[in-house]
Amino acid sequence: MNNLVLLLIPLTFVVGGISIWKGRGAERLGGIALIVTLLAQFVALAILRKLGIPLRPVVPILDLVLSVYLATSFMVAAFKFSSPWLGVACIIQAIEMGISAVFGPGAMDESHSLYIALLNALTFAVIVLLAVATARSLFLRKRRGLSFHDIHGVRILTKFDAVDVLRSLKPQKGDWPLPLVSKPRLWRRRIGRAV
Repeated sequence: MNNLVLLLIPLTFVVGGISIWKGRGAERLGGIALIVTLLAQFVALAILRKLGIPLRPVVPILDLVLSVYLATSFMVAAFKFSSPWLGVACIIQAIEMGISAVFGPGAMDESHSLYIALLNALTFAVIVLLAVATARSLFLRKRRGLSFHDIHGVRILTKFDAVDVLRSLKPQKGDWPLPLVSKPRLWRRRIGRAV
């Protein structure tokens, strides 16, 4: 195992845990996605080893699938919470997807160490971005407090919200029959006479 891998595994759990515990909604989703991806990779590799399947041809495909999941999670969190940090992390994951696609199972024999080094560097960059985003949200929380949008993201209108809106438009007793139109003016304008 590479020394950077031995550093990345606990660092992923620490940064992901702190971002879940202390971050805003975007950092929480990013931390959850990062930890779920790492755990899914451990489980998939353990299952492949148990079945006796050689890992070298399967690892790029597994990395590609997990990179797609992680990039999609970061993109959803970036759009939902308007987080530029997770937008950059999504772009880094897209680069990782490209590297996993280029270094397919056929090209793994010649450049396995380069492939692993590139993936480790990009994973380290994502972890650093998530740590910086979490530190920024902690700074903002201490400085001014968080708004509803910072904590929960953009509220998406559901069909139940639409039903509530329509029920609120139902005319009440004594209301004008058309609730969206103002009541007609019941007075006359005074017309001045020219002398």
